[in-house]
Amino acid sequence: MAHRSHLLIVVLVLWLSPASFGQYTESFESAVPGSSASDVYCAATGGWTTPPCWHETLEACTGVNRAWRPWTGATPSPTTGPSGDHTSGTGVYMYCESSGNGGTATFVLTSPALQLPVGGNLRFFYHLDGPAIGTLAVEAVGRVGGWAQIWSVSGSVGSAWMDSGLVPLASGTRAVRFIYTPGGPIEGDAAIDDVTLDGWSGPPSTPAPTNANHAAASLTLNGTTTFVGCQGDPVVLEFSSTSVGLPHDIAVSREPLLACPIPLVDDSFEIDVFSALTSSFHTGGPVTGSLPVGLGVGANPFTVTVNAPLASGSLQAGAADPADPDGVALSAACTFAAGSPVGPLVLNLLDDNFTSIVFGAPSPVCFPATSVTFYGTSYTEVFINSNGDVSFTMGHMDFTATAGEWLSLMPRVGMGTDLEPNMFGTISAQPLSDGIVVNYQNVTEWGTGGMGVTSYDVEVSATTGAAILNFITDGTWGFTPTVTGISNGSLGTHPGLVTFDTFAGAGPLTALPTDSWIEENISGQPIGIGTNYNNVIFSGADGSTVTVN
Repeated sequence: MAHRSHLLIVVLVLWLSPASFGQYTESFESAVPGSSASDVYCAATGGWTTPPCWHETLEACTGVNRAWRPWTGATPSPTTGPSGDHTSGTGVYMYCESSGNGGTATFVLTSPALQLPVGGNLRFFYHLDGPAIGTLAVEAVGRVGGWAQIWSVSGSVGSAWMDSGLVPLASGTRAVRFIYTPGGPIEGDAAIDDVTLDGWSGPPSTPAPTNANHAAASLTLNGTTTFVGCQGDPVVLEFSSTSVGLPHDIAVSREPLLACPIPLVDDSFEIDVFSALTSSFHTGGPVTGSLPVGLGVGANPFTVTVNAPLASGSLQAGAADPADPDGVALSAACTFAAGSPVGPLVLNLLDDNFTSIVFGAPSPVCFPATSVTFYGTSYTEVFINSNGDVSFTMGHMDFTATAGEWLSLMPRVGMGTDLEPNMFGTISAQPLSDGIVVNYQNVTEWGTGGMGVTSYDVEVSATTGAAILNFITDGTWGFTPTVTGISNGSLGTHPGLVTFDTFAGAGPLTALPTDSWIEENISGQPIGIGTNYNNVIFSGADGSTVTVN
C-alpha cells in the first residue's frame, strides 16, 4: 500500500525491535476434561475448558464445526486414539471425538494471539491411529491475508505419538490453528499435545497489561467507555492526548473486545487492529491502510458528536508518545452497541420455553424504554413465555396453567395455556417508547396439528398500563385449560376468580391495586373471548382497574 497508519508504524517498530525472544510450551495440563459424548460439540455443552486463550470457533456449538476437547487416558473408542497423553502418559491432551456424525465434521482449535516479531518455529506431537483417520493440518495467519496451510499429514501413522518437527512460522504470524477432518466415524480420533513456539516475545500465560484512560491517551463515549442505545442516538466521542501534534489514530472494530488482549510493554491492544473488520475512525479505511495528510496534527484534543450506527463493536485510540516504554500510548477500550428502534423482533421460541428482553439493550432490536412499572414495581427486564403470558422476575416452562400458580408464583399478565409456537404461528416483541408489546400471532393449541388458531397482544407500557389486546380465535380451540388475566403472584392479594365475559362493556371496574384479576377455565379458552370481547385492559398495570371491551 502507498501509505501506512502512523499508529501502526509505531507498533511495528516495537514489534521488530524486542529486547529478547523466548519459548512457549502448552502441555494442556491446565485444561479440564468434560463429556465424552459424541453428541456434544463445544465446551458450553460438553463442560470442558481449554487453557487460557486457546479457543474453539463461534460456530462450534451449532454443529457447523466441532471443538477439540481435553482428555486423559484412552479415548472412549477402543480402536483409535492414544492410551494417554504425550507429556507423562497420565496428563491431559486435546483430541477430536469422531464417533457419531463427528466423522463428517471439521474440528478447529486456535492458539492465543501470537507475537513473533522475526518469525519462529512451531513444534507439537500428534497421534493419528485408526482405520478412519483423515487429515490433520496446521494453518497460520499473519497481519495481512487469510489463513494459510503450513503443515499437514493424512492417514493413520500408528499407535505412537509422532513429532511434527520444526514447522517454520513467518515474521508477523498472529495465530495458528489445528484443523482435523476425520476419514469416517468412530475409528478416526486425532490428538495433539505439547505445542511449542520459538521466537515468542510475550507468552499468553503472562496477563496482558490493563488499559485505562490517562493523559497520554484517553477515549470516551458519552463520558464513559460503554455505549448501549438505539440507532441514531447521539454519541459524543472525545479523544485527548498530551502528545499534541504527534500522530494518532482511533481503531473502530465491528467485533467484540479480544478475549485475550495482545500485550505490549505497559498496555495492550484490546481490539484486533489487524482485522479486516477494523477501520480508522478518521478515514473509514483499514487501520493498516492509507493516512490522510495531517492526521493527528493539531487535532488534540477533539470532541465530535455522531449518530449511533446500527452495529456493535469496540474502539481503542493510540498516540505516538516518546515517553512511553513502547513508544505508543493506548487508551482504554470502548464498546458500543446500538439496535434498531423499529421492530418487531421475532422470537424463535421452542415449545415450553421463554426468553427475556432487557430494556435499553440492542439485541438486535432496541427497546428504548428504560423500564416498565408492574404493580408499582419498576422492572428493567421482562420474560416472554412461549405458553402465552409475560412475566416478571423470572420466566417459566410450565404447560399446565392453573390459577394456583398464578396466585403463588411470579408476577404476570396474559393468557397462560399450552401453545405450540415452535410449529405454528409466531411470537414477536415490538418496542414502544414507554414499554413493550408482545404479539402472539396465529399460535395454536398444543398437540392438535394446528387447531385453535389464536392471536392476541400483551402490552405493558406507561401509556396503556397492562393489557391483553386484539384477541381473535378461529373457534376450533379444544379442551386445553387456560388462565387469563393479571396477578402479582406471591406478592399480591387475591379476592377470587372472575369471568371477564360478565364485565364486557360495563366500563372500568375497581379493586385494590394489589389485587389479581384471574379467570381460570379448565376446559378451554375464557368464556366469550374473541366473540363478546377482544380486550382486557388494566390501566394501572395492577389490580386497581379493569376494562373489558
